[in-house]
Amino acid sequence: MSVAWNALAEIGKTLAARPGQDQLYQRLVEVIRAATGCEAVALSRANPLSSGHETLYNMGYPAPVLRHLNTWFVVHDEVYRHMRTNDSRPLRWRDMPFPYETMHSAVRVFIPAGFREGVTTCLYNDGGEYTGALHLSASSPDQPSDDIMRLLNAAQTIIGSVADWRQGLTDGSLQAPDATSLQAVRNHSGNYQVLADGEEGLRTTFDTLVAPALPDAVAKLPPLSFLARGRSSFSVRIHPQSTTAIVELRHAPVPFGLTARELEVSTLLIRGLTNPAIARCLGTSVKTASHHVENVIHKLDGRTRTEAAIAAERLGLVSFPLACSAKNPCLAPMSPFGRGVSA
Repeated sequence: MSVAWNALAEIGKTLAARPGQDQLYQRLVEVIRAATGCEAVALSRANPLSSGHETLYNMGYPAPVLRHLNTWFVVHDEVYRHMRTNDSRPLRWRDMPFPYETMHSAVRVFIPAGFREGVTTCLYNDGGEYTGALHLSASSPDQPSDDIMRLLNAAQTIIGSVADWRQGLTDGSLQAPDATSLQAVRNHSGNYQVLADGEEGLRTTFDTLVAPALPDAVAKLPPLSFLARGRSSFSVRIHPQSTTAIVELRHAPVPFGLTARELEVSTLLIRGLTNPAIARCLGTSVKTASHHVENVIHKLDGRTRTEAAIAAERLGLVSFPLACSAKNPCLAPMSPFGRGVSA
């Protein structure tokens, strides 16, 4: 068996052992470095939360070279751009359709650091999303070998899934997006960057109904709420992170067939409001508010409004627009989201 396939088998064993994330990154880099004979190997992640690249594990790269790889290289380097736009296969300097050894990164960074050959593997997860890069550099112009290039091709998606930024999130409930979901993150300027866009119409709904309603303190919103508009309904999940939050929008029916108005009433029941207070909040008569309350209690199979409120909170039966409303005097900011004082 070749060195490449031995290394691929070792990668499989490492994944099967399920080590911690940091140990996993270290072991993968160690396996690649031992198999390739390259003096330097680094695994980096593309992090849309910071709109940049970050090193997961490095062996052998001096700090200035590593900084270059995570900044200028992933924005301007000709090899990187070529692989991201024209040919996703990992390419050595000698494989490029232009003389890479005469270009900026080689002349100004790699060759002065003692490297005469190298390869960057652009990494992708199973869904085809770019997740980061695996960098290898060698002092010998004969490395990496053709056998190692086969290893990098075979491991491109395997390591890409490991490097996926979702693996480092503090909220493990966030899954890879599918055709029914949209995921967006709030950037440092306060705007929302869409990370994954699913079915047609989700982006329009997010841009027109969700993003404009989101408050600055988005992490204080309930983790699950619903948005009902006509015949369409959506779930809105908030995934707080250390410095920001990810918003996930999906096509989803409102549980128990609650209407948009009943969803608002459910939200106010969770807040502990009385029927007169609900009527004032929604601008309806007490009789109409009482009718909606009875409907919610009946649909949730509750015996009392308290039982219905507990069930509604547990199931996330919260109106997204109402939860985001900072102007409604009935919805004073609360953290965590939960029952307020009856009015």
